Amino acid sequence: MSDPATTGSVLHIRHDADLSQATDNVTAWLTAAKLSVDSRPDVYRGLARLLRSDENSFPAVIVCVDSLDAPEMEFFALIARIRTATKTYAYGSRRADPRIERAKSLGARGPVSQTDIQALGAASPSNRSACTTTQPPVDTSPPEKPVDDESKTPRVPWKRYDDRPERAAPPHRRGPAEIDAPNRPLEHPAAPPQPLLTEEELEALIGEPDPPQRGEYAP
Repeated sequence: MSDPATTGSVLHIRHDADLSQATDNVTAWLTAAKLSVDSRPDVYRGLARLLRSDENSFPAVIVCVDSLDAPEMEFFALIARIRTATKTYAYGSRRADPRIERAKSLGARGPVSQTDIQALGAASPSNRSACTTTQPPVDTSPPEKPVDDESKTPRVPWKRYDDRPERAAPPHRRGPAEIDAPNRPLEHPAAPPQPLLTEEELEALIGEPDPPQRGEYAP
């Protein structure tokens, strides 16, 4: 059964005396990759931790070889036999190059690089689950067009609807006053037109009397 505390973790084996730039780099890379790291101070404790877990607990083991002697180098051969699915990486300072080559000959990979650790971080179950939970699925379906269902909306008399017939104005209907007008006598007939001045007023304005008519004598 898998150990929940270490499933998908990386087993990092380094002696307390292994203080080098390579060790600092690997530690920083592991932190940046957000990997769960189980550190052990030597290969014996590392082997015991590994054997107490199932094969899925530690997908990778990273070992600093700066302080390893010849018998301890057999750790890599042992892991290659009993944990075939586990990736084992070796690293160390420049003076540890011969040990790294020996570890590679026994089944290890190395020297471990930042790219290797980034790949382990991308394959970590915890990082994969975090990515799937923080990124919501993208909806690629086209947006639905709004449906104007007028059958569900009560109609109002002041709004124009396409299916409503046009209402024509009613024909003009004459009222009672218009119907009886031709037969009804005028109550106040119009008076005939009057001249602007009477004859007497006109004569007085001119100041000359009319000439006497033939057969008449002037006084």
